[in-house]
Amino acid sequence: MQHFTDSVPEKNVFRMSLKHSAIALFTMSYLAYGTFDTWAADNPDSFALSPEQLFNATVTSVSKTSQKLMDAPAAIYVLTNEDIMRSGATSIPEALRLVPGVQVARTHGGGWAISVRGFANSGLGNKLLVLIDGRAVYDQLFSGVYWDVQDTALEDIDRIEVIRGPGAALYGANAVNGVINIITKSAKDTQGGMVSAIAGNQDRAITTGRYGGVVGDDIYYRAYAKYLDRNDEQTLASHDAHDGQQAYRSGFRSDWNSNGGKDSFTFQGDAVSNGDSQYRIAPPDGLTRALTIEDIDATGWNVLGRWKRELGDDSRLTVQSYADYTYRSQMLLTDQRTTYDLDTQYELSPMGWHKVIVGAGCRLSDDTLTVSPFVTTTNAARNDQLFSSFIQDKITLDPNQWFLTLGSKFEHNDYSGFEVQPNARLQWDIDDNQMTWVSVSRAVRTPSQLEQDLRITDISAIFLGKPFFGELPNPNFESEELIAYELGYRRQLTPKLSADIATFYNDYRKLETVNLLPSGPYLENVDLTNGTKAGSYGAEVSLDWRASDKLRFTSAYGLLSMQLHGPVAGAINPTAAEGQSPQQQFNARSEWNIRDDLSFDTIAYYVDSLPNFGVKHYWRLDMNLGWKITSGLQLNLVGQNLFSAPHSEFTSPTDPFTPPVRIEPSIYGKLTWRF
Repeated sequence: MQHFTDSVPEKNVFRMSLKHSAIALFTMSYLAYGTFDTWAADNPDSFALSPEQLFNATVTSVSKTSQKLMDAPAAIYVLTNEDIMRSGATSIPEALRLVPGVQVARTHGGGWAISVRGFANSGLGNKLLVLIDGRAVYDQLFSGVYWDVQDTALEDIDRIEVIRGPGAALYGANAVNGVINIITKSAKDTQGGMVSAIAGNQDRAITTGRYGGVVGDDIYYRAYAKYLDRNDEQTLASHDAHDGQQAYRSGFRSDWNSNGGKDSFTFQGDAVSNGDSQYRIAPPDGLTRALTIEDIDATGWNVLGRWKRELGDDSRLTVQSYADYTYRSQMLLTDQRTTYDLDTQYELSPMGWHKVIVGAGCRLSDDTLTVSPFVTTTNAARNDQLFSSFIQDKITLDPNQWFLTLGSKFEHNDYSGFEVQPNARLQWDIDDNQMTWVSVSRAVRTPSQLEQDLRITDISAIFLGKPFFGELPNPNFESEELIAYELGYRRQLTPKLSADIATFYNDYRKLETVNLLPSGPYLENVDLTNGTKAGSYGAEVSLDWRASDKLRFTSAYGLLSMQLHGPVAGAINPTAAEGQSPQQQFNARSEWNIRDDLSFDTIAYYVDSLPNFGVKHYWRLDMNLGWKITSGLQLNLVGQNLFSAPHSEFTSPTDPFTPPVRIEPSIYGKLTWRF
């Protein structure tokens, strides 16, 4: 395995003094648990709900039905539209840096490595389920997410609900370490026009336009278009990394009600064209390696429809269906996939002490791979089917105080067959201002084409007439398993101060292991087996302090410890994952409304080192100065990665032939016009 060391010079005394001043300022701050009200277009400098009101706001991701945040027996964190806008983030991954327990690292200009509570953190991270308005953006090719094409008009995001810990009992396989649920605003909440333009040194141009209107009395619609042009990063040797990104995206949404409000409908869709690139060490043959520029071409579209009927007596039926097409062409292979999905959910009326939700669904996926000299496949065209159902029962053990939630997901897929993923959560509402919860869950990460079908060959060096390295497909690769134990506590300390604490222990079994084979068509031969066990534990703490009507402090801390337990003889570096996630992460944020038309927000981040990647720990400071010029016109000046030397955030052991980049300070201006 190839390692890269960050060779960036140490910070000078001036930078150190500024950094320590920022640390001292933010150590005083307390953490905010996200709110659910959107950042009102006509008052973008206003704070959202108070901490006391936050715990009474509703979430939907924990139980697939609306419930108060205070009553949600899970480690859930919410980023609102206000959080995203005031953070200065220009992409969804950047906004996720605020969430405790979530590791976010830029791998190259348009690439990201995102994971929750460790393990498999890379550009091919495979233990995290991501949804956008109920549409899964998980890719069966490698059981992960292509983050470079997951985007929308950030102004139209209502909230991002992040569950740390398994969500498999409701969402199924691959919701192992967490679920990220990105929820956009209703078309009714985005009426009128909005145009925003960003210009800077790294984000050279990001332009978004959106218009919303109404047909008749209750059919609301919106349409948007977005263009992105991101500059190249630099390699650690100060060379151009040739990893810039250009993307075009457009979409629409319509919402309407009928039958006196008993029926609600949503119809929406998106289309994207993304151009990306990166350095790669991958010559066609010979005894030497040379850098080449790999172009990444990704396009796609999706349409989604959802119908919800209120049946009375706290009962409702929801039916959702979507179609999703993706095309991605890279040096290693070209993947063309069409997915069709249908889900139904029925929330029954309360039956005594029981509140039951049931659901069922099916997913069909047609995939065609075009291979290269580096990657071949045993199955170039696949037609995969997934059938699922779930049941969840919230049982009232003692009214207003003790509740027990039992549930399970049942699935059948073409890779591992039948899977059962149960969950039990016990909730104790101590009083109106505090609650605690405990849970035990089972989740699995099912095999993908990467393990069972693909053959990856390094033919850059040939000895004895054989290519040097080959990864062979393993049709017997099984699902990775997790048994998770969690304990949480949530409290409203005062009307202006709230706290949330979550602890966990994860017991992993049948983890993916790179296994050295005794012989084969290559000089060295490996395959992927289920040979490793592991345990991890940690804690996440978040606080929210509203110091005054104009000043809010927020901060978050995450601790993670991982231990891998050795597999059978012949495995290659089985404990490498222990050094691939930061042991500690911290962020602290202040939001200051200086006056009605002027705001100033700052965020300080600390990320621990990644020893296995040779990535050093680093600090990051972001600032956002907002000026409301008129009632419809706003100017923001944003600085990111300020007062710290350029640094690398990540390298990839699964792709050792892509040199790491260093992240430079970014400064941009943003002008937003609402009309």
